[in-house]
Amino acid sequence: MSAIRRFLLVFLAASVLTSGCSNKFTADKAHFSRAINAYYADKLACITKLRFPFRIEEETINYAKYKPLMDALVIEKLRSEKVDIRVIDRIARVKYKVKVHSYRLTRRGSKSYHDGRLCFGQYRVDDITEIDKREKIAWVKYNYTLTHLAPWADNPYIQSHHVPKLHKQGKAKLLLTDQGWVHEKMRSNLVKR
Repeated sequence: MSAIRRFLLVFLAASVLTSGCSNKFTADKAHFSRAINAYYADKLACITKLRFPFRIEEETINYAKYKPLMDALVIEKLRSEKVDIRVIDRIARVKYKVKVHSYRLTRRGSKSYHDGRLCFGQYRVDDITEIDKREKIAWVKYNYTLTHLAPWADNPYIQSHHVPKLHKQGKAKLLLTDQGWVHEKMRSNLVKR
């Protein structure tokens, strides 16, 4: 057998063996999971936006709304609290004293503070449950988990009022691009070649 024939035979065998291997354009669960996880990489699970220092006056709607959360965060040593008494002059020109609670981030709290929000975890796809693919678009249903949960998120009040269920179901629209499968909300982030 000549060297050329041996080379062609080895080349054909290698082509047949690798033809079953997946590339980034293949519509499969692994590529869809990767695309959704890439989207979640920038999306942390966080509590509502809060600016610090954060102040709330007693006997207001905001006091009832935010005080339990602030107390839980003080217990978890993410915030420090200071109470002042201020003289307030309202519309009727009546002056009265009111307690104002001021909260500042502690060092521990500032480690979890990103883009004006206190973040406690990150989402990760567990498995793809359903795929509806048409040409270069795929609609995917999947199960996902809240991971890398911050220790302070175990506080009973925070857990019951601000941390979503740890296991959820989601759906996404994925697009096939020249860089592989991507979440539809990430198409503007693609680098044009």
